[in-house]
Amino acid sequence: MKQKFRIKIAIIYFVIVGVIIGSYFIAFKAIYMSHELKVMGEESVNTLQTMKTVTLAIIETANNYSKILLADEDIQEVLKSGDIYSNVPGQFKVAKKIYGILQFANEINGVYLIDQKDQIYSVGAREDLVGKLTNKEQMGWYQSVIEKNGNYILSLDSPDIVRKPLSNQVSLIRVYKDLKNFRNRGVLFVNINRTAFRNTYKEILKEDREQIIFLDEQNRIICQDGLTILQAEEREMFLNKLGSAKEGTLKEVFKDGDKKYLVTGVVIPTEGWKIIRLQPTDMRQESFEVLSANILLMLLSAFFILMGTILVANLITVPISHLLISMKSAERGEFTKVKYKPFFDEFRYLFEGYNQLLDKISLLLEQTIEKQKKIRKVELNEMQGLMKPHFLYNTLDSIQALAMLGELGKVCETVEALGDFYRRSVSKGRELLSIEEEVAIVVDYIKIMKVRFENLFEETIEVEPCCKNYLIPKLTLQPLMENAIHHGLREGTEKGELYIGIRREKEWIHLCIADNGFGIPVDLLSELKSDPGCYKGKSFGLRGTIERMKIIYGDKFKYEITSKANELTDISFYVHIEALEG
Repeated sequence: MKQKFRIKIAIIYFVIVGVIIGSYFIAFKAIYMSHELKVMGEESVNTLQTMKTVTLAIIETANNYSKILLADEDIQEVLKSGDIYSNVPGQFKVAKKIYGILQFANEINGVYLIDQKDQIYSVGAREDLVGKLTNKEQMGWYQSVIEKNGNYILSLDSPDIVRKPLSNQVSLIRVYKDLKNFRNRGVLFVNINRTAFRNTYKEILKEDREQIIFLDEQNRIICQDGLTILQAEEREMFLNKLGSAKEGTLKEVFKDGDKKYLVTGVVIPTEGWKIIRLQPTDMRQESFEVLSANILLMLLSAFFILMGTILVANLITVPISHLLISMKSAERGEFTKVKYKPFFDEFRYLFEGYNQLLDKISLLLEQTIEKQKKIRKVELNEMQGLMKPHFLYNTLDSIQALAMLGELGKVCETVEALGDFYRRSVSKGRELLSIEEEVAIVVDYIKIMKVRFENLFEETIEVEPCCKNYLIPKLTLQPLMENAIHHGLREGTEKGELYIGIRREKEWIHLCIADNGFGIPVDLLSELKSDPGCYKGKSFGLRGTIERMKIIYGDKFKYEITSKANELTDISFYVHIEALEG
């Protein structure tokens, strides 16, 4: 068996090592490339996040300049008049202020001011924009800026206000309000040079290998450079994915012919702009020398593992063999401990636990045997107590008296009850009787007692049908009944009442014997409640019955004793359903 087990372990090790080596060739490239793509994607997204931050800074700069222009008193005064060209001195002041601001803003091309007569006044632009707006309501940007009510919009449509579109700028547009009454006094354009956005990626762009695209909230191209890889349809597909991404970032692989590109993107949520970047996936590969070295190391490791298999097998199989021998002996009832000293501490702990288990099993067997002896002893004592000669003699005397009085019917009834009582009590050697059979013994006993003590008591017996078939130790109820009659009802001066009740209460079977007799003395009641086994008096029937139930059922048994003289004495036994069903 040892050789066979060692061979099995060696084969398992060989198969495992072979699978690992084979899987390495297949998985290495995929895992490595996946890792490189992940790193490349994270680096690209971080770069785009930096571009996003710079872009926001450019827009915020233009926004701050627009706020400075809004707050300027000279510009406020000129626009308040409603006609910018009617105030020539004011024009020079406005131009001076704007030029003074623009000299610190390289990103800004120029500024347009449109007064209430829709006249255009420009500063810093490369075009002569002197003129007037016509059909401004039809211009794409106009309605949007009115709805913003003072906040700015970014628009690519502003070139439509001039004769020649200025396609190289993005306009930050906002309504110009009077600072005193907040009425609209015109419209302010701050034009941002698109070159400012190109500068955010100029240093990283590899024009012959990749593509970078800036788009506005309507997915119109603000600027793009590098290769023209993504066409309109593919661009729309990636923009939709970017728009639905939870984190506002995109990392996808795009195949264009036989080439693969990594597509990354970010969203500028405040403006709705998007930045998309395409990079080729011709990433770094692990050198063949390093790969070969790894494979060689794995083969050497496999060899040494296989060489060590025999040693490992011996260290495992020998302790297991000793344990199996001991377990086989235990099946035959021979509790032989494992004395082998293994190399591994785990086996040593196992053997120690196993040996302790054998000790406990042996102890439990001894305790079980002793427990059975106690049960038999208590049962025998109870039987002897029940079958005391004076009970039989007294019953026979009662039968003789009835015969002399000519009460032949009662004689027959008593003899029949006496025979039934002893026959059921013996119960063909059975140790357990059903509750229904136990109640029948009590009924026979009551019949005999009523012949001996006529008009002494009236009984009431209530047994729930669901309880009749549960098995309990025989002669459990009769000793309690005997105590109730002899120590309770016989001491009373009036006719007594005796109650026998058996019912189920949740998970417990409740056995109750109650009477309204003399009751239990206080000192005896206290001793019975605390420890019935310590009482050395004459109440052997009750004490012995409690002891027997505790021995048989353990913590699945409990009892309660309540007594008040001439009112109620209640002895209740509770046995858990699990104990009765087991």
